[in-house]
Amino acid sequence: MKQITLLQLTLRNFKGIKSFRFEPQGRSVTVAGANGTGKTSLADGLNWLLFDKDSHGVSDFQIKPLKEGKEVHNIETVVTARLMVGDEPTILGKEYKEVWTKRRGSQKKEFDRNTTEYSIDGVPLKKGEYEQRIAAICDDTTFRLLTSITHFNAMHWQDRRQVVLEVCGDISLKDVVAKHPDLKLLPGILGKHGVEDFLKMTKSQRKEANKRLEELPVRIDEAEKSKPELPGLTMGLDHLRKDLKAAQDKRAAMLAGDTKHLRDQIAAIEQEKKAIQDRNEQAMRKDGEAKAAIEHDRDKFLADIDANNRAIDDLDAETDRIEEKLKTLREEYRTISAEQWQGDGNCSTCGQALPESMLEQAIANFNNSKAERKAKNQEQGKALAQKNKEIDQNRSGLADKNAYLEQAVAERNRQLEHRPGIELESPALIISQISEIQEKIDSAATPDTELIDEEIKRLENNIKEAEKRKTIIEQIENTDKRIKELETEQKDLAALIELYDKRIYMCEEYTKARVSMLESLVADKFAPYSFRMFEQQINGGISDTCELLMNGKPYSAISTGEKIAAGLHVIEVLSEHYGISAPVFVDNAESITLPIRTDRFQQIFLKAEDGQPELVVRKDQEEVTA
Repeated sequence: MKQITLLQLTLRNFKGIKSFRFEPQGRSVTVAGANGTGKTSLADGLNWLLFDKDSHGVSDFQIKPLKEGKEVHNIETVVTARLMVGDEPTILGKEYKEVWTKRRGSQKKEFDRNTTEYSIDGVPLKKGEYEQRIAAICDDTTFRLLTSITHFNAMHWQDRRQVVLEVCGDISLKDVVAKHPDLKLLPGILGKHGVEDFLKMTKSQRKEANKRLEELPVRIDEAEKSKPELPGLTMGLDHLRKDLKAAQDKRAAMLAGDTKHLRDQIAAIEQEKKAIQDRNEQAMRKDGEAKAAIEHDRDKFLADIDANNRAIDDLDAETDRIEEKLKTLREEYRTISAEQWQGDGNCSTCGQALPESMLEQAIANFNNSKAERKAKNQEQGKALAQKNKEIDQNRSGLADKNAYLEQAVAERNRQLEHRPGIELESPALIISQISEIQEKIDSAATPDTELIDEEIKRLENNIKEAEKRKTIIEQIENTDKRIKELETEQKDLAALIELYDKRIYMCEEYTKARVSMLESLVADKFAPYSFRMFEQQINGGISDTCELLMNGKPYSAISTGEKIAAGLHVIEVLSEHYGISAPVFVDNAESITLPIRTDRFQQIFLKAEDGQPELVVRKDQEEVTA
C-alpha cells in the first residue's frame, strides 16, 4: 500500500489564518480551538495546495483574508506542505499573488489580477506540470474519497453505488442462476437485453396487451349490435331471375308476332353486312402494310446515301490537306536541291586553312546531309501520294454504292407511284334490303303488352329486394367473421399476458435473489456496517439505491459522531481497495465518543473547544500552541 502522510503544513495569509505552521510529523493528532480559529482552514489549505479546491470540493471559495468584508490587498497567500509519499519525502508549494499594473496616462498602479505559482521540492513548475506530478501521487477523485469523512456519503447515490460495486464486485446473471436453478431459463429469455431493461420492456408490453384485452369485449359487443336485421323473402334470387327471363322472352314473342321471319331475315343480312366490312378492313390493312414496307426500304436507302456523302466530304477534306502537305514537301525539295557548299576552307575557331583531308570530309558531310534530307522528303511525298491513292479508291467505292442506292430509291418510288388500287365491296345493296324489311315490320300491328309489362316490373322489384337481402347476408357474415377474429385475439392476448406475468415474476425473483446476494457481499466487505442496495417501491417493484446502514439505521438518521465513525470506516475499506492511505481531517471531532482511532492512515481530528482562542495541537499528552 502506498502511504501518504503529512509531516508539515504551513499557511500564510490563507483564509482567516495569518500564519500557522502545523507539524504532525506523519502521526495522528488533534487540533483544538474555538470556533473561527481556523481548524477547517487546515484541511482546506492542503486540498487547495493539491487540487485548487477546498475540503468540500469547491473550487470557487474565498482564499485570501478578508477585512470588514473586503479582500486584503498587497499580501501573498502561501501554502506549503512536506509529505511523505511512500519512502519519498516531497515538498509542495503554492503562492497566490496579486499583479498590479500602471495604466497608460496614470501614475498610480491598479490591481489587475491574481496569479498562482507552483513548486515541488523547490523547483518552480507550470500549472500543467504541477497537476501532472500531483496526479501521479493521487488523483483528485480518489484523494477526496480517502481523506474526507463526508464525501462518500454526500455523493449521488448512483456514484456511491458505483464505488461500492467497484470495491465489492457486482453479482452477475450467471452467479444468480448458479445458486437459483429455478431461474435457468432466464438467460435464454433475456436475449440481448439486461434484466432491468427486459423487465421494463415486458411490463410495458403487458400493459399494452392488457389495454387491448380490456377493449375487446366492447368491440365485440359493438360488432354484435352493428349486424343488420335480415328481411324475409319467399323466393330465392336465382328463381326470380329465371322467371324474369321467361317473362321477357314472352313479351319479345308477343312483339315479334308474324314478323318473326322478317326479323330473322334482317339478322342474317346484318351478318353478311358485317362480313363485308371485315373483308374491306382486312384488304385496307394489307395494302397499308405493303406501302409502309416499301417506304421503309426507301427511307433506309436514303439514310445510307446521306451517310456515304458525309464520308465522301470527309475524304475530300483529307485530300485537300494531303495536297497542301505535298506542296510544302515539293518546295522543301527544291530548296534542298539548290543548297551549295558555303565553306571557305578555313577553321572556324583559329582561322587557319583546313588540311585537305578535313576539307574533303566537311564537303562530304554536307553532301551526305543534303542527300539524306532529299531522300526523307521523297519518302514522305511517296507516303502521302499512296494515301491519296487509297482515298481515291475509297471515294470511288462510296460513289459506286451511292449509284446503286439511288437506283434502289428510284425503284421504290416507282413502286409507290404505280401501286395498284384496292377494290372494296359495297354494302349499299344489303343496307337497302334491311331498310325494306324494316318497313314491313314497322307497318305490322303493335300487340297489347300491358299485363306482361306489369309482371316484368314486379319481378324486377323482387330481384332488387333479393339483391339487397344478399348484401345484408354478406354484411352479417363479415361481422360474424370479425367477431370470431376478436374472440381469437382475446384468447391470444390472455395467453400472452400470462406469459408476460411469468417473465415478470422470473425477473423479480432474480432481482430479489441478486439483492440478497449483493447486500450480503457488501455487508461482508464493510462489516460491521452494511448497505441498502435496493428499496421496495409502492408498485411492488425494486429499484436500485445505495445507502449506508449502521445497525439497520440509515446514514441520514444517525448522529454526527456515528457519521464520523462510519466515514472513517468507509475510508479504511477504500484505502485497502485502492492501495493508498492519505491524511484524513476529521472535523467536528468534539462529537465523537466512539473508539474510532486506526493505525491504517494518519488522522487529524479538528475539535472545537470553548475558551481556546488559538489553535492547539495535541499529541501524546503534549500541547503545541500556534
